[in-house]
Amino acid sequence: MRRRRVKVEGAYYHVMSRCALQAHLLKGDGGEVKEMFMKMLRRAESFSGVKVVNYCVMDNHFHLLLHVPRRREVPDGELDRRVRVLYGERRASGILERWAEMLEREGGEAAVRRERDAMRRRMYDLSEFVKTFKQRFSLWYCRNHGNLEGTIWQGVFHSVLVEGRHDALGAVSAYITLNPVRAGIVDDPGDYAWSGYGAACAGDAAAKRALLSTYFGNAAMSAKWEAYQSMLEAKTARDAAKAEAAAGEAGAARTVLRPNEGRSVSETMRERDKGISRGLAIGSRGFVLSAAARFTPRKRQPDAPRPIGIGEFRTPLFCAGRQRA
Repeated sequence: MRRRRVKVEGAYYHVMSRCALQAHLLKGDGGEVKEMFMKMLRRAESFSGVKVVNYCVMDNHFHLLLHVPRRREVPDGELDRRVRVLYGERRASGILERWAEMLEREGGEAAVRRERDAMRRRMYDLSEFVKTFKQRFSLWYCRNHGNLEGTIWQGVFHSVLVEGRHDALGAVSAYITLNPVRAGIVDDPGDYAWSGYGAACAGDAAAKRALLSTYFGNAAMSAKWEAYQSMLEAKTARDAAKAEAAAGEAGAARTVLRPNEGRSVSETMRERDKGISRGLAIGSRGFVLSAAARFTPRKRQPDAPRPIGIGEFRTPLFCAGRQRA
């Protein structure tokens, strides 16, 4: 039995999903499939109000770092605009025209309101965002690649709650960015076009702003960019000193941190860690403990936080559990 989805208002998430049978369905020729992937992703982002902070599209799976803002009111005019963005002008016009016709009938106003409210419920929600995006992309793929039927995705997607602070977000973002490096596709993650970092390195200003939106507050973009790039580089000697200092500051956590002393965020994130993609939560020890206690079923013992490395500000980072939902 899988765990219920962990969802918190205004939170960040690391999302990962694989293609059916782990087939390389996203590979395509000339990048056409990945281009459509990004187009559908951006449409779902604009429709739902969910922010894509970072992403990496591999041949048989994808990773996203998402921010799901707190739900807010969406006026009818804004709802109509979002419907056009998601479905395209032709299908959206059909939906809007049908609503206009329904309004002319007796009792039609209540029916239209129910349908509009159903659309609104798909916004500012993690599950609905991923469902909308994956369904739209799957429909396109099946129509354009052998007239397939059904879904191209393998089971449910995995989501991990990420603490909304620089160290945790930076570590997860680095893990996502370094996917093609771990896979041996590139040596420099900036050379991989289908990631937020690769797009930013290629001059995509919007991707760069999104990537850096969570770092260093009001610092200049150039300073944020330099800090993010330096985080991707392994600086073992420097981080060994950081780990030792952090262990001293953490007191009782010293023995817990021992397996990762001397390892930088980059070194840790260059390894495959199922806890980072399929865990319950990532962040400080207190954040992970709180999440584990809150979302673990009553009859189960909450998973103990497990160290995954040292953050940029000498902050010990942890993850907990491994969930399939």
